[in-house]
Amino acid sequence: MSATSDQDGFFYVCESSDDNFTCVESCVGLDACEMCGCATLEMDGGGPWGKFMDVFFGLLPIIVLVYVTVKKNPWPTTVSLPFAAFMLFMIRLMYYGSDVILTCGAIVLGLHEALSPITIIAGAMLLFETMEGTKCMPYMMREMKALTDGHPIA
Repeated sequence: MSATSDQDGFFYVCESSDDNFTCVESCVGLDACEMCGCATLEMDGGGPWGKFMDVFFGLLPIIVLVYVTVKKNPWPTTVSLPFAAFMLFMIRLMYYGSDVILTCGAIVLGLHEALSPITIIAGAMLLFETMEGTKCMPYMMREMKALTDGHPIA
């Protein structure tokens, strides 16, 4: 008999031989159960055709993206980047056999992670355009040159 636990959002099985329910009550999270050796989590990574094809299918969207971007009649990046992303999504679902909900969740997480640098760059562009529009850019450049003694790097 084994007990299941829902700590950290994972469902895993405690296979303790002495008392099946002590692990669930004493271990906090999957990492603790893995350390005491009472939990197993199936981690069958990779696709059905071996490690070489795993690498090939992992690199295929990047190779296709580079090819369609630098060929003689290139695709615009507004088409080629979403195509490569969709291709990677389909390979992840069909070849690697990933869970649909986890893969879609990873997409949402990636979008949230990409928002930070995008908003920083957009804020810098907005600041630059605002300084240009209010005609304070020459003043800022003059003050920066005076503050740095005309150093070319600063």
